Amino acid sequence: MGKGERLLVQKALTAILAVALCFNVYGAEYVSGAERDVVIRQAENVFNVMQGDVEYTFSMNLVNEGNNSFSNITAEIGNAKGFTDGRLVSGATTLGAKETATYFFKVDIESAASPGNVSLPITFYHGGTKLELASVNARFSVGRKVSSVSGYDLPVIDVAYKLPDEKLTAGKSTDLTLTLANRGNIMLQDVQVTLELPEKMRIDSGFTTQYVGYMAIAEEKTVRLPIFVEENAENKNYQIKVKMSALGKGATASFDRTINISVVGGIEKTTSQAIEISGVNLPQEAAAGKDFTLSFNVKNTGKDDLKNVKVDAVGDEGIVNRTKNIFIEPILKPGETKTYSVTFFSAQNAAGQKSYTVKMTAAGAANTGNVSQYGSIFITKDTTTQGAVKTPQLIIDNYNYGGAPVLAGTNFGLQMGFLNTSAVKLINIKVSLKSDTGAFIPFGSSGSFYIDSVEAKGSISKQMTMSVSPTAEFKTTALNVEMKYENESGQEFTATELISIPVIQTTSLTVDDIIGPPELYPYSMAGVDVRFYNTGKTVLSNLRVTAEGNFDIAGDAASYYSGNMQSGANDSYGLSFTTREAGPLNGKVIFTYDDPSGNQKRFEKEFSFQVVDMGGAGGGMGDLMPDDDASQTSNIKYIIAGAAVILVIILIAVIRILKRRKMHKELELDE
Repeated sequence: MGKGERLLVQKALTAILAVALCFNVYGAEYVSGAERDVVIRQAENVFNVMQGDVEYTFSMNLVNEGNNSFSNITAEIGNAKGFTDGRLVSGATTLGAKETATYFFKVDIESAASPGNVSLPITFYHGGTKLELASVNARFSVGRKVSSVSGYDLPVIDVAYKLPDEKLTAGKSTDLTLTLANRGNIMLQDVQVTLELPEKMRIDSGFTTQYVGYMAIAEEKTVRLPIFVEENAENKNYQIKVKMSALGKGATASFDRTINISVVGGIEKTTSQAIEISGVNLPQEAAAGKDFTLSFNVKNTGKDDLKNVKVDAVGDEGIVNRTKNIFIEPILKPGETKTYSVTFFSAQNAAGQKSYTVKMTAAGAANTGNVSQYGSIFITKDTTTQGAVKTPQLIIDNYNYGGAPVLAGTNFGLQMGFLNTSAVKLINIKVSLKSDTGAFIPFGSSGSFYIDSVEAKGSISKQMTMSVSPTAEFKTTALNVEMKYENESGQEFTATELISIPVIQTTSLTVDDIIGPPELYPYSMAGVDVRFYNTGKTVLSNLRVTAEGNFDIAGDAASYYSGNMQSGANDSYGLSFTTREAGPLNGKVIFTYDDPSGNQKRFEKEFSFQVVDMGGAGGGMGDLMPDDDASQTSNIKYIIAGAAVILVIILIAVIRILKRRKMHKELELDE
């Protein structure tokens, strides 16, 4: 085969391959292209949820912009921190051409979910082989659950715990992870957490008290404590007390939480006839005045019948049983298990934010065996009005300003949830927002809005954009919410609620330009004065000034402690130094301070001077006078450069003349 023929074959093969690739690509895109015609649109720009929301319902629209139909449509929800039990509730299983279908989902938001923006992945599938149809990240804004009646200037700490496999093992050390969360409206200082361990347990390394330090509003911090369980510990539930303390607004508050943790791998408790309590199911927390249910199992693990077994469940003072809590079993056969359930409630005047213990006991007649088990529940403050009230009440049961302190001089979204606690419908509702200090001003609207009605026991949510004054103080500031409304008989009522929103100010440190001395010589003493100002609205705490560079600092000037600088104040730092060799002298003055949130800030001011060589022993003006040799050398250089230019010009002229002569010779030969 010749070269030309081979070239033709190669071109033909290339063309065939290109056509095949085109068919392959377009064949693949026939399905995927149809799927790309399906898009997911979020029903709302962002779903506003609150910490602790259960079965929050939201919807997504599946839009088919193409000409293909799809069947066997399903949807799955992925994972997002703080979101659990996400599931599809309802929606069409088919989607025709140019059709739009709405799908409803439910998800639970944990009470310890971090405030802020969260993306929750959702994927739609179609066909019997579960082909991906479309996917999207649903956008959520998690708000911090705040009661409108709680004390906003008091420290509030919540704690959650986690153990590998949810148990401890005898003879081993296991890390207990505690997650502390600042649930209040103020920054906390000197946060500490202490464990009170029962017998047979100890901290494997370190101290039982851990220092956490500062905690900003809504901030979470994690503490890990290795717990060692002795080999001769019994296989049972043990109570561990978690004690927390914090300083905020000059007041120290303490919080206790009791957790029950199982120990396995130890020794079995021996009785003449064994009774076992297992399957304890008790909520982690409940609101004061609300019902909660405890369930557990009692089993005869012995070889003989147990007669007249008494089973009871009793709570700490403040926990009252609403249903029967004492049970008598005439006979419990070997291997037989009985299940018991008791409904309790905590009195409304029970101390909120506290752990309570429920003790379960099973005992056979005539001391034929007995066992006790414990469960704990955390009682929170009740944020709702119990029962019907004579005067119709409209309250703010929750609000959300984004979960983090708002910055002075900016705008933020304020969402408020209004709850009708009464048994009658409320109408013609006017809500007005007022800030006594002028810190908050409605942005783009008036300070009032209208709600047509709220059904009995119903609720409604409203959102406004608020502007924070640039001069607002760094503190938690109150916003008054005044409500005027009527019942269906035309009677008028008024109510006022108080919303507290933390405001922060940016820190600002201004430093003058650093002016050096008129002259600097090698190995001489010199100094500069650096003046600085607090031009922000907050106090700069623990302000310290240091310097560094290619010079030697005098001992007294190595560091200057200015202390706490108030807003508008100024100070100066005197830097004395000794120069080194001639040349550039570069350095910087470093300012470090703590902002009101306890975070350390650093600011650097750079400077550069010139150290002049004195020119040896002669010194003085010698450096400024021209050197004769140098001047002569410079003149020679200029002469040589000029001569070179002239030579180049002459050379070009000669070349042109020679070319002309050659041209003339050629013309003469032609003639």
